[in-house]
Amino acid sequence: CCSEMIFVDYPLKQTQPIDLIGTFQNFINQHYGSATWGNVSTVITKVHTMRRDLDFASIQERIREKNDICEAVEGQIIEYLRYCYMIDANFRFEAFHAKHIQLPFPWTDSFDSKRNLAFSHIRYEMAALLYNLALIYYYDAMHLIQRIDDNQKKLAIPKFRRGAWCLMEVNSLLPTLPMDPKYLPGDFSPANIHILYYMMMGHVYQTMFTVFERDELKLGRPKIASLSKEAFANFYAAKDIFDKEKPRLAQDLVRKLSARLPYYAAYYGAIGFFKMSKMHEYLVEEKPLEKHMGSCLGYMRKAQDVIKNCASQQALGEMLAELRPPLADLAKKVNDAVPLLAEKNARVYNHPEPKPTELPDIEALPENLKAAPAPPADIKTMPAEEVAFSSFSSEEINAYFREFLDTLQKRKEELDNTLKRFSETRDSEYQKNFINYLLSYEPGQTGKKELPPELKSNIQTFKDRGGMQAYENLISSVKQLGQATKVQMDDILRRLDEEAKTDMRYRQQYGSKWTAQPSSVLTADNLKTLNEYRNMHQQGFNANVMLEGKFQAFKNFLQLFSGDWNWIVQQLPGNTGASQIQANLPIVNNIKEMNKKVVARQSELDNLHKEYTALLVDNNILGAARQKVGEIVTKKREKAQVFAEVFVPIDQKAAQINKFIQENIYDIQQMCAAAKGFVNVLQSTSAQSSDARVLEDYSIAIAQINRMHTDLSEGAAFFRELKTRLDELDNRVKDFILAREMERNTLIQNIQGGRGPGGNAFQVNNPYFNEQTMNFPIGTSVMLPPGALPGAGGQPFMGANIGGQFANSQYAPPGGMPGNQPPLFNPQQQQQGGQPNPWGGFLR
Repeated sequence: CCSEMIFVDYPLKQTQPIDLIGTFQNFINQHYGSATWGNVSTVITKVHTMRRDLDFASIQERIREKNDICEAVEGQIIEYLRYCYMIDANFRFEAFHAKHIQLPFPWTDSFDSKRNLAFSHIRYEMAALLYNLALIYYYDAMHLIQRIDDNQKKLAIPKFRRGAWCLMEVNSLLPTLPMDPKYLPGDFSPANIHILYYMMMGHVYQTMFTVFERDELKLGRPKIASLSKEAFANFYAAKDIFDKEKPRLAQDLVRKLSARLPYYAAYYGAIGFFKMSKMHEYLVEEKPLEKHMGSCLGYMRKAQDVIKNCASQQALGEMLAELRPPLADLAKKVNDAVPLLAEKNARVYNHPEPKPTELPDIEALPENLKAAPAPPADIKTMPAEEVAFSSFSSEEINAYFREFLDTLQKRKEELDNTLKRFSETRDSEYQKNFINYLLSYEPGQTGKKELPPELKSNIQTFKDRGGMQAYENLISSVKQLGQATKVQMDDILRRLDEEAKTDMRYRQQYGSKWTAQPSSVLTADNLKTLNEYRNMHQQGFNANVMLEGKFQAFKNFLQLFSGDWNWIVQQLPGNTGASQIQANLPIVNNIKEMNKKVVARQSELDNLHKEYTALLVDNNILGAARQKVGEIVTKKREKAQVFAEVFVPIDQKAAQINKFIQENIYDIQQMCAAAKGFVNVLQSTSAQSSDARVLEDYSIAIAQINRMHTDLSEGAAFFRELKTRLDELDNRVKDFILAREMERNTLIQNIQGGRGPGGNAFQVNNPYFNEQTMNFPIGTSVMLPPGALPGAGGQPFMGANIGGQFANSQYAPPGGMPGNQPPLFNPQQQQQGGQPNPWGGFLR
């Protein structure tokens, strides 16, 4: 059994069985159809079973005695939480949302088992689970730190850190619930969450202090003192909140904390100064000229002050009997040492004693000893089955994800355009400077008609793709896809326009009785999306027109290259111009060597572009992006910051591509500069019909033709993707119009039946929170309308936050807590009121 000496027996929250399967089945069948339910029924059944198996009453009874099941239960809760995070990412529970699930999750207030609250939001379920998980980590760790073996004690440290993280997560979830804070259960009060958090972080450093103190000489007294300082900073923060909030906390909890918190604050505050005093006492003999006896005495007095301030007579009276002896023993050592050190200093050393504020602060912990709250492994890793729920995603998250995909597409287009411009510029420079001809030139070349190998390979690629007929088919296909998507967009616009006109007609007919929201408000997002798709369609249409023009411009070459090889070769004039360049072979060979680097780099560039394109469709990348983008909604993060994080791997690949482009541009410039000497010769009248010019034209033409095939294929893929997005928009518009028709019919019946504003057909007797039972009635919406509760207004509770969210908290740690860092004490901070801070300044 865990020793009464250190253990705060926190009760776990309890829950009751719920019909998770039936609720989800009815919801999915109603909104998505029975076939869709069939796809996810196995997963929902699995989630239902995991919840059912978490019997917290039995778990509570077992872990009070021993921790043999703690680790197994931790794993159970984490696994179930992973599915809860998945449900939160893919379903809406807010009553204002058209497709929301109504499923109250019942949980007790662990400090008052008669007080139950059933709240219809998965995040309420998650907060309760995380709270229990934090407590189980606490139970587990508290058992471990009592072990004799230091290696066993060390295992408690990650447990405490994970528990602290769970409490941070609880306090980040609670503000997102549409619940008035005064109806929060006592165990979800900011005071309780913060006290628990600081206690766990205090135990982290307490455990480190206990383990490392045995090897004090190796680590050094200053670092040991720093560990006690961090333990004290956290325990004191917990005690400070406790002292202020004591009247509002459960009396049983007050009794348990009163018996322990003063001890932790007093002992770990004093022991740090005691260690510093001993270090300076040792230095008195080692370095007599540095006058360490004054500091030795000063630190011992500060240890005395800490005990006096943190462990008053009242606190000692309430303190657990088993905790008094170790504190009394330390107090005796300190109290006995002060007069002895003072007498010794006056008699032997006469070193000046610094004022308490002049004593150097205990040094900050080195980075390798700092401990931050740490999430349990994989707790937010989406289960593999998450892919089956993609159609249920929050519309708000979907909108952000569509924006991310649109941004992704724009960046791809920008990069593709950069590559095309680079390719076109390269071809133009090669043509002007006869680079292709020089590359194909061989020493001793005669007037024999032949195609260079590279040119022949490029023409063969064209033939393998089906020749000119394949291009005509592609152009026709792209045109048809473009026409089909335009017809679909026009139809969507027509139906939205008709719905708006119908709404306006009834609005004019019934005047103020027509209380439905105007269509112009409700259709704004759909019209915005449709307009974006129209712009995309216009860009695709313009690109297709350009490709049709290019097809006509190269039609003669398309016909030529579609013929047999003999016919193509026969078109060469046979004048190679070999005599003009034979004397300059070193320059030609140098151009060829540079071109090898360009070709190799171009191959690498093509591979990078393929990798870049593959990233954009990689399910792992997109899945991670969707999860990260969801944090804009679930964690209220800034969109720009989230997008920047999501684009990191994509931007890194784009940067590599740009680097290769710049390197190739440089080498191509060098090649063209080297070829300048040949240009005048090869452009002379006698050489106009030479192989140099014809082969150059062939090379440029086949490069453009092969690129045209890629562009046409991308054009077809573009319109198919646009068609997929339009289908999604079409379905949303159909759902919207159907919902508006139902709303219209109901409203017309109400108006004609005298049940409009001022009528009495919709009187509801207290459908919301029941203050007597502390429950929401089953089946009742929990999105509180303005005025339903005092101060509710339908607004979410913005309570205190923890960790990185501590910044605006009434319980922020001294000096704040940047990011997910542990509370680092700020000895210079001054605050009005409160008790004197023995570290310098004031604590609240």
